[in-house]
Amino acid sequence: MTEIRNAGHTPVVCPLIDFEFPASTTAIDGSLSRWLAGEFDAAIFTSITTVRALKQRAFALDGLDSSGESSLWKRPAGQLVAVGDPTRRALEAEGFTVDRMPAEEQSAQGILALLAQEPLRSADGSAARVFLPHANLADPALERGLQELGYEVEAVDAYLTVDAPADHARRVTAPLKVASAGAGGVVLEESTQLEPQELAQLAREGGLDAVLLTSPSIARKFAELVGEIPASMQLVAIGKSTGAEIERLGLRLAGIAERPDAASMMAALTKDLKTKNS
Repeated sequence: MTEIRNAGHTPVVCPLIDFEFPASTTAIDGSLSRWLAGEFDAAIFTSITTVRALKQRAFALDGLDSSGESSLWKRPAGQLVAVGDPTRRALEAEGFTVDRMPAEEQSAQGILALLAQEPLRSADGSAARVFLPHANLADPALERGLQELGYEVEAVDAYLTVDAPADHARRVTAPLKVASAGAGGVVLEESTQLEPQELAQLAREGGLDAVLLTSPSIARKFAELVGEIPASMQLVAIGKSTGAEIERLGLRLAGIAERPDAASMMAALTKDLKTKNS
């Protein structure tokens, strides 16, 4: 929220999606246990929510709640790859050293390009085993791309993306040791928070000048909720996949952030506003 306020705008927050565990956590618990036991050569994290979900399951497997410490929630051997700065900061705040991250395009394609140039290696020279936890709605392109590069991939749904609010009993709630909104927006500062129907009415009435959309699923939910979106509204995407989804929905895309963080999204919005006013 700091970046929005510093740019002279008023932030409005509305949770459109939420995250919960599958009815059965057998698959994720098994993969997580194998990773924490050091059975993989590498793990790839593509979101902060994945970090939160795995932390919560590690604490559950250890018989502790998130107020204590877990003997399981420790970085195992093997390489650790993060998709971008917010995810890297979340992992490092948990004490997990990140070995690799795309320098330019912080996306699934950026990860594939990085690993094509700098391959992951197993200790015995065989195909590296890669742990790939993700959301149930994750684009399968990353898993396919890793397999095409010769990796043995164990992909698993770490959590489900659902309409807000999630089922209380299954909701992903684990807090991360991230202390500011600058670290990926994990902690929200005080701002106006609306219910989805309030947001829809405000948008349809032209009460929103810009909307920052942070995932393809959020873009879809926003379009479904609002219906006809005023032409004057600026839609900014956090990355290329979200931008592609906005355009697939037939909406005008004002800009795509160069990096997946709030500052870059605001820079994309400011650039579009300057272009319109010039």
